[in-house]
Amino acid sequence: MVLEDSSIPEFSKSLSKPKKNLNEGEKWILDNLKFETKRILKWINTNDNEYERLKREALDSKINYLKQTPSNDSYGDNFNRLVCQTADKLDLSLPDAEKVIKKDIENKITDQDIEKYLNTTLYNQRISQLKRSLLKYIEDMGDEEKGLTLTSIQYEINRIKTDNIWGSNRFEQIIFNGLEGGKINLITVLCLINEFDYKGGYTSNPNLNAYLDNPKLEAIPLIIDEMLLIPNFFEYYGIQSNLTIYIADTDYSEIGEFGPVNLKNLQNIKDYIVNVKQYLQNSRGIVIKPISELTNENPVYQKVKLEILEKVKNFKDYDFAREWYQKFEDDVERRFESQTKRKIFAENEIRQKTLELTRSIWACNAAQGVILGTLDQNTILISTERRERDVNYTIGKSSRENFPPVLYILKAAENWNRKLVQKGT
Repeated sequence: MVLEDSSIPEFSKSLSKPKKNLNEGEKWILDNLKFETKRILKWINTNDNEYERLKREALDSKINYLKQTPSNDSYGDNFNRLVCQTADKLDLSLPDAEKVIKKDIENKITDQDIEKYLNTTLYNQRISQLKRSLLKYIEDMGDEEKGLTLTSIQYEINRIKTDNIWGSNRFEQIIFNGLEGGKINLITVLCLINEFDYKGGYTSNPNLNAYLDNPKLEAIPLIIDEMLLIPNFFEYYGIQSNLTIYIADTDYSEIGEFGPVNLKNLQNIKDYIVNVKQYLQNSRGIVIKPISELTNENPVYQKVKLEILEKVKNFKDYDFAREWYQKFEDDVERRFESQTKRKIFAENEIRQKTLELTRSIWACNAAQGVILGTLDQNTILISTERRERDVNYTIGKSSRENFPPVLYILKAAENWNRKLVQKGT
């Protein structure tokens, strides 16, 4: 099925219209581009080379605009008119007059001109991308309205994501299924609140608002609130979804990542789960459970865990070692530094304990990745981590083949912590 422009909805037709009178579709795109423009400008203001590059591009853009604007006289265009008039006025050759005009335009370029150029460039890029996506999705789905909806969904997600979607092809297929009436199974793994006294002591804090007193702690309410926007987002587009929040209790109870297990912290973890449930008691379709419910007494989990544990102990598997050995060594060094600060282990055993701990973490994460891959085929993981951390889920071959697509869009908690740190609070 090949579609011509004439078969695209009115929205898509408007993308190639002259920009003098913007319709609602174009206004929608422009409004969304304001975010991207401001974000990029904030970055270039701290990067001199990038700023100068954009300034030169803005200069070229202004000159091209003058060259493309007819002067309605013998000069042909406005740029040629300026050059010729300047040459006559200052008694210069045309090449020297052109240099004078270019320098004058360059000196008058402001940050507002760069912002306008950047916004226009982004606009044209997004218009081109949207047109290609819209044609593809309409052809794939055989339905103009659904094609337009999927284009909108992808655009919005691309606008707010903090990293590339992991498994983008599967993600796209799941959205297809959602638009056809299938229900999306959203999952996430929520960390515990961990406090260290850096004297060997550790406490699992059940208080969700502990971050207000200590900005180094995870801002759990901000993470949850931002996460809840995702099922609401899909609902807005007519896609049903449910959200399951798995609490990472095995980090403490099974891996022992933060120190020896004790009854007080085990109770704190139970209280933490209760507090998360209470926080979400007015939210529909949200399930909260410890991730240990997926892994305890699960033969597949135990099998994969032992397999990976053996691989990271000796690295005798050539292909595995080639891909993972250096990453493992780097992870050991990073964890060694943090364990040294926490002083959980005696000084003469930190290196060996860190090595054993890293092996355990990798084995458990890989086994969890396999289990997450056995969930509903319409599953999407909303990550509270960064992409480089989630790689641990795919250490095993079987987990890599079936691991669900991952969305990286959460940033409220990170922004909160950064703001407090910058204030020195």
